[in-house]
Amino acid sequence: MRITCQKEDLLQAMNTVQRAMPSKSPLPALEGVYVQAKDNQLRLVCSDLVLCIESSLPAMVSDAGEIVLPGKLFSELVRKLPEGTVTMDIHDLKANIACGQAKMTLQGMDAADYPEMPAMNQARPLEIKQGDLKSMIQKTSFAVAQDETKPILMGELMEIETDHVTLVALDGYRLAMCTQALEKENSAPVRFVVPGKSLAEIAKLFEDSQANASISFSDTQAVVDMGSTKITTRLLEGEYINYRQILPADRKTRVRIRTADLYDAVERASLMAREGRNNLIRLEVGESKLSITANSELGNAFEEIPVYTEGNALNIAFNARYLSDVLRVVKEEEILMDFISNLSPCVIHPVEGNAYLYLVLPVRI
Repeated sequence: MRITCQKEDLLQAMNTVQRAMPSKSPLPALEGVYVQAKDNQLRLVCSDLVLCIESSLPAMVSDAGEIVLPGKLFSELVRKLPEGTVTMDIHDLKANIACGQAKMTLQGMDAADYPEMPAMNQARPLEIKQGDLKSMIQKTSFAVAQDETKPILMGELMEIETDHVTLVALDGYRLAMCTQALEKENSAPVRFVVPGKSLAEIAKLFEDSQANASISFSDTQAVVDMGSTKITTRLLEGEYINYRQILPADRKTRVRIRTADLYDAVERASLMAREGRNNLIRLEVGESKLSITANSELGNAFEEIPVYTEGNALNIAFNARYLSDVLRVVKEEEILMDFISNLSPCVIHPVEGNAYLYLVLPVRI
């Protein structure tokens, strides 16, 4: 097998696929990168058996073939090669790599030892803008559970309806939900749970652009096709929590507030709150102001923000980080905060529309 390609193309492809390469695995082949050359293309694949990323680049291929190369070492080698044309001659599981005056030899493994993700009968793919899905993931991923005792909550629920898609994450303390309209109608509603790690890597690979990505899915896995890069992820098994049942249907207090003002005040109060036992901040809703306080043995913080309020006055407490995580990802100038009591969740949503909704549980005072 003989391959010629550009170092820049090879490095970009390697940087893409190695996101799915495990640092340790009981299967030695998974710590490598699968390399396949045919039809004047070089295809690289890394997988941890949950997430699989493959990337293709143009290459001159004189003899087709495949091999598994040591992933970390190959990645570092490519990164340190000089700029220019890379030539790889592979025979008897040895890869002779040359670029400029640099020449290296790597011992590979039989490609037959590399596990493949199950083949999927792809349905009609869902088309969505990369920038839109990336934004949805960024606005919800912080609420994915990290507790392995609740494996289904370590993923995000994706609900695809006829004309919109919704992404939901919750960890028992807060809920994050984001909705995006679809330009092309989907044929049939479907819902599945994608591992949080897989979505985080997808967001890193997506561009902030209007370029399309297509998502195909089966009962066990989903495939995101970006053209030269394809991402395959297994789906989580089990029934996701019926999150709609926990969304409050009423409110007794509403606050309209500038997002940046609240975020900055919460961040300042957090400096004191984190010195306490439970990172607690208190919110007191008045007629036209919101007071934020935090206390610890080292001191205290107090701040008032002008707001527009409807309904009853209220005193309520939150874990400062849970509020801060929400406010950090909201880009709108103003938000609405709805309350029922100091023991009921706070619902944060836009002044107009339903693009997102956050639910944060209070701390009992």
